[in-house]
Amino acid sequence: MKEKSFKAIHNISLVCLSVGIGLVLCEVIVRTVKPRLYRTDKLLGWSLKPNLSLRKNITSFKGRDYEAHFETDSRGFRATSYKDKRGAQSTRGYKTIFITGDSFTANHTTSNNDSWFGVLSKELDIASKVYSYAISGSGTTQQMLAFKRYKDIIKPDILIIQFCTNDPWNDSINYSKYSIVRNQDWRRPYLKDGNIVYNSETKHKLYRLLHSHSRLFQMGDYILQVLQNRSIGGYHDLSNLKPRLKQELKDESLEYWSKVYKKYIILAKTAGVNDIWSISCRSRKEKPKITDYWTKLSNELGVIPLESPADNVYNAESEGLDVRSSDGAHWS
Repeated sequence: MKEKSFKAIHNISLVCLSVGIGLVLCEVIVRTVKPRLYRTDKLLGWSLKPNLSLRKNITSFKGRDYEAHFETDSRGFRATSYKDKRGAQSTRGYKTIFITGDSFTANHTTSNNDSWFGVLSKELDIASKVYSYAISGSGTTQQMLAFKRYKDIIKPDILIIQFCTNDPWNDSINYSKYSIVRNQDWRRPYLKDGNIVYNSETKHKLYRLLHSHSRLFQMGDYILQVLQNRSIGGYHDLSNLKPRLKQELKDESLEYWSKVYKKYIILAKTAGVNDIWSISCRSRKEKPKITDYWTKLSNELGVIPLESPADNVYNAESEGLDVRSSDGAHWS
């Protein structure tokens, strides 16, 4: 009897050891084959890795092939520098520009100088140094915290906030309860009653621990997210909410986002930034209600809402031009 028990324990141990070795090998392979652009950030949730220099052959949404050179500096900024028409970089008109944004600014399928902020810097026709700190999937709260972290280092003359129409949902801890995008909504910070908070149930803490240390876990969670997205047709499962409650949740999220946006603007002005601009990731033709709300609020706060690159992208696309990245959403 003892011999049979010993043999059973031995066999189970061998199976567990084999599975463990297999998982470790898979983890090593995944990390080697597909390195990450982002790292875990205790405050922001995640942030771009520093000192990246990646040259990638990209295929656009319509099949156009081109090369993108994606770079970050020692702090994780995508930085560009431009001379004015006289070739000067240290003239009286020299401006330091700090930009915060989400994936439309962090977009790794576009070279730094060819990105929307690179093109904008050229069009300004002044000597400038642009520091773009972008976090894919981020909301306004994360971008405000990034500005707070680096404002005394960059000392910007101009702040440009890249708004996106999903920011109100990203900044709402209540809305996050219905999210299937766990790698964002279970990791990001939220502003609640003036304090920075995180989703803090045991499942959230365990998820963050596993996500921070295992690429294999990240891959499995992403596959699950894709399957859920196909099943519910979106990134939030609100199917159990009555229409009235859905609308109340969206209205509450939009109102709360406006408080975060106001706090960001106050922080920037207190830091001595007098010129604050903002652009939207979406054309008004695509998202009129939220875009109008953002425009109105920006004007009330003394923020200049710039003509969005999305408007040009939308118009160019209507004319049949190839302007989208391979995912069909971001700009190329």
